[in-house]
Formats: sequence, C-alpha cells, structure tokens
Amino acid sequence: MDEEIKISKIILKVAWQGALSFFIGAGLFYLAAPHLTEHGIIIEGILLTFLVSLGFIIVTALKFILKNKITFVCFVAFSAGVITTQYYYPVRDRVEEPSAIVEQEIRELLQQEYTNIKSIEVSTRAKRSFDLLRPKIWVVTIYTNDDSYYQKVYVKQGLLGDFSLAN
Repeated sequence: MDEEIKISKIILKVAWQGALSFFIGAGLFYLAAPHLTEHGIIIEGILLTFLVSLGFIIVTALKFILKNKITFVCFVAFSAGVITTQYYYPVRDRVEEPSAIVEQEIRELLQQEYTNIKSIEVSTRAKRSFDLLRPKIWVVTIYTNDDSYYQKVYVKQGLLGDFSLAN
C-alpha cells in the first residue's frame, strides 16, 4: 500500500512538471514566434533550434544541480510545447487585423494632422517576434477629396495604446 502511494506521488509529480514544461515551451514560442517575411522560415528554424537547445541546457543544468531524475520528461514536454505551438500557429496565421478601436484612434490622429480626408484604410499587419512586447506599426492609406491619389502613412501604436505618426 505504501509503495502504491509513493508511485502515485511520483506519477503526479511527473505529470505536473511535464504539463508545466509543455505550457512554458508553448508560451515561449508563441511570444517569440517570428513574423511573416521572406526570412521567416529561416528565422523560425533557428528559433526552434535555439529554444529546444535552451530547454535542453536548462534541463541538464537542473538535473545536475537538483539531482532530479525526471527533468528529461520536462525537456521532452518543453520541446513538445514548442513544436505543437509552431504546428498550430503557422507563419501564415501570424497577422493582425486592426480592431475598430485602433481604426478610430488612427482616424482621430490623422484628422488632426491632415485636412480634407475622404477615407482611410488601415492595412493588416504581420506580427513580429515578441510582438506583445513591442510597439506596433500600422500602414494607413489616406484618400483625400482633392484628388484621386492616395498617400501611405505609418502610424505607431505604443505599448500603452498611444498613437503617433512614425517616420
């Protein structure tokens, strides 16, 4: 009976640490997922190799420091989290549509800077690596009443939600 409880505790510990490692690997890749460019495939391969290597180094260090025998399970779960996120979050899906609030804020900013705006069009933008932690650049096409031509403007959205014209 005592042996069964000990085995149950080990299985619970392995499952808990494995699940945590899986979600850490998945979250890290989601955060660091490269953007959609012509270099995205190359960068993604390098990033995957780096993240799996980082996981291996951390797990190996923990194994020697903590004398923990189940860290290999954590490494496998970490790698599985990275690879699963890469599979279910492919490069072609790493784009962001402008929300209604973003379009409204950009419209208000541009009406202060430019006169005689007929309409604006905010383009879909590709997400960049560590996109959650970076300012966002929106490409805006301005159509005016004066002529049939248009002008492209870059608007920077700061981390705190403030908008400004980018050069």
